[in-house]
Amino acid sequence: MSLLFAGFAVFAREAENFVVHVTEPDDVKLLLDYDENFTNPTTHLVVPIRGRYDDATYTPNQKSYSSIKDFDTNLPNDIAQYDGLHTIFNLTERISFFSFSFYVMNDSDRAVDIEASLDIDEVTVADKNSAHHVDGATRVMILEGKPLLSEETYTIYKLPEPDPALENAAGGLGEVEYNTDNVKFFESSDCVFTRQGDNCFKSIDIGEKLRYTVVVWLEGWDPDCIDEVRYDKMKMSFNFRGY
Repeated sequence: MSLLFAGFAVFAREAENFVVHVTEPDDVKLLLDYDENFTNPTTHLVVPIRGRYDDATYTPNQKSYSSIKDFDTNLPNDIAQYDGLHTIFNLTERISFFSFSFYVMNDSDRAVDIEASLDIDEVTVADKNSAHHVDGATRVMILEGKPLLSEETYTIYKLPEPDPALENAAGGLGEVEYNTDNVKFFESSDCVFTRQGDNCFKSIDIGEKLRYTVVVWLEGWDPDCIDEVRYDKMKMSFNFRGY
């Protein structure tokens, strides 16, 4: 099946389909940038996504890659080493994996705690009679820092299958054999994950930086990854709050 990466192709049509932004009280200042040196600091990072999208499958440990520019149909193991946008195209020049790395810096006059959440702001369903929707096939991989891609460094998030019979020992990811410790369900229908409360980033010093890599794709083995979701739409935002 050749499927447009419909859930994220809409990012090219409408501005701000994937954004990263910060909120803070008056005595807290957080900044965002793709660049570790913060040459273009902002509080509202709009992530451009343009191109034609296919369904994809990340197969862990299938092959090691020496460079993000040297890939086949899988993710390079050094994808998190690169700042900025690094969307992966397959051999037909269609996007297989949408990916980017960015920094959050504490520019306040004091140390702060920082909460984070990756939110699903909107899912627009093209066929309301269909049991399959784009959020069901969406996979989100999160990496903190600059690790090489391995089972010890990444977490993959997915929506739980509505039918428990579709789940399997590999975490409900079809024929892809993931370590179940690396697979987590979306926290809710409108939130991928949070780092809040006791799990937030504690006492981030003045000038200290957090770094995230986000990878998004439509999982080709998922039962929801069919033509019925082709024209669905989805918007996401990565939100940080200092206090």
